[in-house]
Amino acid sequence: PVLHYLGSLMVWPMLAGGIMVAFGIAKYALKKDIGLNEVITAQGLIVSAVYIALTALAVRPFQCVGNPDGTSSMASYRNVVCWQD
Repeated sequence: PVLHYLGSLMVWPMLAGGIMVAFGIAKYALKKDIGLNEVITAQGLIVSAVYIALTALAVRPFQCVGNPDGTSSMASYRNVVCWQD
């Protein structure tokens, strides 16, 4: 579960890196007039679009549901018991 969660969290940095590469290719290989302002605007637009999904993903480990035996487990991974070592 931990590796799956960390992999999900790494989607945004990889996407941001891909956007940077795409802008770099457009600027240097295609000789487009692209400045830092356009890159930051594009990054901000995408963050605004996926903000709710990123927030839901970040709090996923804290979403616990009750079990019939009185314990709580993660909603996404029922075999992981919450609030225990």
